[in-house]
Amino acid sequence: MNTTTQINSVDDFRRQSDLDFILSARIGLLVQILGWLLIVILTGFYSKQPLLTLQLSWLIIVISLLRFTHIALHQYFYASSSRIWMATHYFLLLLQALFWSGFYVYQINLDALSPALLASILMLAVDSNGAIFSMRSKLVMTQIYLVLMLLPAAAMSFGQDNLQFLAYLLIAYWMYLLAFALRCHKHYILNHSFQLSLMKNKQDIDSKDKIDSLTKIYNRHYFEDCFEYQWQLAIRNSTEIALLMIDIDHFKTINEAHGQEFGDQCLVHIADVIRQSAKRQTDMVIRYAGEEFVLILPDTEQAAALKLAEVIRHNLEFEEFQCGDDSHTITASIGVGVVQPKQFSSPTLLLQIAEMALFQAKIHGRNRVELG
Repeated sequence: MNTTTQINSVDDFRRQSDLDFILSARIGLLVQILGWLLIVILTGFYSKQPLLTLQLSWLIIVISLLRFTHIALHQYFYASSSRIWMATHYFLLLLQALFWSGFYVYQINLDALSPALLASILMLAVDSNGAIFSMRSKLVMTQIYLVLMLLPAAAMSFGQDNLQFLAYLLIAYWMYLLAFALRCHKHYILNHSFQLSLMKNKQDIDSKDKIDSLTKIYNRHYFEDCFEYQWQLAIRNSTEIALLMIDIDHFKTINEAHGQEFGDQCLVHIADVIRQSAKRQTDMVIRYAGEEFVLILPDTEQAAALKLAEVIRHNLEFEEFQCGDDSHTITASIGVGVVQPKQFSSPTLLLQIAEMALFQAKIHGRNRVELG
């Protein structure tokens, strides 16, 4: 790998980790608002401190709105000033951490063991734990966030005789979260490296003869190479993978009735219909053999796979193929297989499921979709 490639890889990883960090923070905004409302209402803090509650409510709302707006606009401004953009994101995030640790400190000085204090301890624990996953792409920032969330609370608890046990628990919890954050970050790095490796393998495959000369879609050689990679990626990410096997009904009869040239153009038309129906960039359309086509659908659940199969079947049937003065209505039998691969399992399993489903579609009358 040359220096330019190394630099590009580092830059790509930084951009990807930035975007993962920004987008994964969205759910935390809702948790912050709901957590605050539950604390001030259910613990009676509002009735005891109405003015302070109003002031703090405005503060947490303003911080959350700024974070929400900042996240929502990232696609417009991140590319032009990524470092400033991320610095702003870090600032707002740490400001929110200081809000919660500051509220805990205030509660200790106001009334030790009050319901609001206990609720704020729970909020510190829940938010810190959630940050481990949502901030896993940025280890240093995660560590700083945990320090601001938990150590001020632990330090103030040491000053209270009846809360020293809580101080030890907070410090132990902080140390546990630091170790867990490191583990999550390492897993994030490994997953990113694995995806880069898959991309490199895909590029290597792309350099081979992978395109069917007639239909201009992927061929059987590409399928055999790529299917294994997609299977391993599904194992790595614990996601489902779907496979659609499409067989054109009575295609031999079409060739005999209209000639080979008509049949070839018909296959080109079929490939175009399938390709236009499968709209995601990750969907892979492949001419598997003769009049058989295959779709590899990464990260696809059963309902979505069945829906796409029915769309393809419908589009093939109702987009009549015409070549010169000849025309023909095309129907297809489609077998659908969907699995979540397990470690050490073989992609042959999914292929067999889809093939059996295709067989069921044929014996049940053709021009239908069957799930394996």
